[in-house]
Amino acid sequence: MNTLGINHILFDEFETKSIRYCHWKSNEHLLAGLLGDTDLDILVHSEDRATVEQVFDHLYIKRFVAVKMSYYPGLQDYLGFDWITGKLIHVHLHYKLSIGEKFLKNYDLPWADKVLTSSRLSSGYKVKISDPYLELFHLFLRESLKIRSRDYIMQILGKSYLSENFYREYIWLVKQTKEEKICKIAQQCLSIGSDNILESLMCLPSFWSLARLRCKTRKALREYRRLSTTEGWIERHLRELNWLIGAISKRLVQPPHPFRRTMVGSAGLIIAIVGIDGAGKSTIVKIIKKWLSWKMDVYLVYFGSGDGSSSFLRLPMLLALRVFKRYKRGSNTNRHKTHKKRKLTFARFLWAIALAFEKRNKMKKLLKAKNKGMVVLTDRYPQTCQPGFNDGPLLTDLLDNKFGVLKKIAKWEYSIYFNCERLGPDLLIKLMVSPDTAAHRKSGMNKELLKERKDVIEMMQKTYPDRVCVVNAEKTLESVLIEIKRAIWNRI
Repeated sequence: MNTLGINHILFDEFETKSIRYCHWKSNEHLLAGLLGDTDLDILVHSEDRATVEQVFDHLYIKRFVAVKMSYYPGLQDYLGFDWITGKLIHVHLHYKLSIGEKFLKNYDLPWADKVLTSSRLSSGYKVKISDPYLELFHLFLRESLKIRSRDYIMQILGKSYLSENFYREYIWLVKQTKEEKICKIAQQCLSIGSDNILESLMCLPSFWSLARLRCKTRKALREYRRLSTTEGWIERHLRELNWLIGAISKRLVQPPHPFRRTMVGSAGLIIAIVGIDGAGKSTIVKIIKKWLSWKMDVYLVYFGSGDGSSSFLRLPMLLALRVFKRYKRGSNTNRHKTHKKRKLTFARFLWAIALAFEKRNKMKKLLKAKNKGMVVLTDRYPQTCQPGFNDGPLLTDLLDNKFGVLKKIAKWEYSIYFNCERLGPDLLIKLMVSPDTAAHRKSGMNKELLKERKDVIEMMQKTYPDRVCVVNAEKTLESVLIEIKRAIWNRI
């Protein structure tokens, strides 16, 4: 199976530059990492840091910063982009050999040089991997140190501690190793090879044999600990709490707050995807969000007024509108008319105010997310090119009204849209399709209305002349996605 081109080039560059490195753990599924399906855990000699950074910079492999509750000294996150497939790679770059409990890598092992000097080329791939004896020893260490008090209880209750992934790695490694040498390595590294703990682990790993190993290794590794027992307990639980809050938040309410990793620098990036109905905005936004969210924090904003997220202020009106449309089904509703025929009724006036409040609040959260280094992805974006429809202000007819209150409300509404337009986006992706194609994809839409909306989308290009990527959305979805991904990666 062919691996990603970006990975071929990366490891070729490592060899050319004589960088001391190896993929030091989980080599049983190295192929998955080379295909961009999981992380690459690469240990690099600290003296080669400058050369590694030059290679990454040359290949546009970009660094992302872990949030405080996910950061570890000596561990850096890099994301790369494969230009052909559009897949991302995640490089966990280790300058230290760090292991530890769940949610806390508290031990910096002192034999990183030994791992690098004993590394070998993997069979089938031009990638240096760790010696299987050291890797198996590390596997036992990692699994034993991850045992927590609650795991003893769960084991007694019948829930197995050891996962299928562990057994898969164990079986793969044990076929390449012998019991005597593992014990010798354990004796050399930590002086713990004198009893039968490792022999029992080599024969058949169990929770209780790992628990015995944990007791021995914690004593032997005490001098290599970053934090004391109390400090480690507090930080581990804070990290776990951060993980739990992040997992719940992403499923219930999306906060403008990063929980994993963000862009390097003081600010993130706003990416807006716009296009007429039938251009495929919703589908593409969903796919791009999933693509970006694999390893970075993404904040999604829906700036439209239709089926997307709605504020509590506008929700009753939106429900009433849906009931009205269902009641009027089959008649000539506004869905088939051009925007020029829309009159400013009292209901539309209230709708415009609620929508302006909603856009203002969304913009505040959007900017908060950007300022924290997150990538912000928006479905649609406010514009002032054409007031009256298509995400533009609705009360511009009242700007010259003789009643002062109405005039002030109209100015207030327009200022919100103008402010949104002034502050972003950093990249505007325009999905362009012909009105005929859009009408075919979105049955029931008026072609004249679609043409008017297409004109507005084209006018937005003049607002952001150097921040626009025009994509022909009539091509295949795969071609459209590759083009969009390339444009995004060039801006990150």
